[in-house]
Amino acid sequence: MLYRLEKKGLIKSAKTVWGQHNVYTLDINGFAELGIRQRQETFVDRQTLGHHALCARIASELCNLPTIHGAIPELQIKSESGILPDAYLIGEKNGVSFKMALEVELTKKSKLRILEKLKIYSSSLSYGQVLY
Repeated sequence: MLYRLEKKGLIKSAKTVWGQHNVYTLDINGFAELGIRQRQETFVDRQTLGHHALCARIASELCNLPTIHGAIPELQIKSESGILPDAYLIGEKNGVSFKMALEVELTKKSKLRILEKLKIYSSSLSYGQVLY
């Protein structure tokens, strides 16, 4: 059934970067069929879709920890001070609430690029920690 829906342009799939799983999302015709008007820029390419799926999988696993109470994905975060993490985690430890940024990389980044990103986080009041 998924194959037929993809052939009709109602859904699109992407292989995940961590294995042979597929991730499915509505395609432009799928949104139209449901009567949802979408702007073109809201459609993501296959690599971005795989990245979002991996972030969701990691956040979901982290939410099983007793100190993590929830996760907010990138698409629901408003950029604060030029920082837009892949997700952020909300939790509490020893009675103290925290907000932790989650950064997931699909490819190896240079040391300089990682340090630049961490410098931005270090000057932020929005996130107390970063899980990179």
